[in-house]
Amino acid sequence: MTTTDDIIDAAILRELEPTGDRLVCWTHVHRRIPGSFWQKQTALLRLYWSGLVYTIKVGGTPYVSLADECDREIAARARQDGRVREIRVA
Repeated sequence: MTTTDDIIDAAILRELEPTGDRLVCWTHVHRRIPGSFWQKQTALLRLYWSGLVYTIKVGGTPYVSLADECDREIAARARQDGRVREIRVA
């Protein structure tokens, strides 16, 4: 079975749901979801740019959480202003 973008996106959101807006280490989430390394990284960017998750690096370590209302507004404005890049996978 092929691991699609939708499957990976849903798996990330499912892993973050119990934590709510609390930041968790991306490595812990990354280990529990299907797909290749780059599929997971691309999914994280896609969810961030769509305003569904928030991510930040602390001391070089990426952390992620579900987005709150402010994060969704920032993502919407970035899309409106054309500041969200298209993800192209070769």
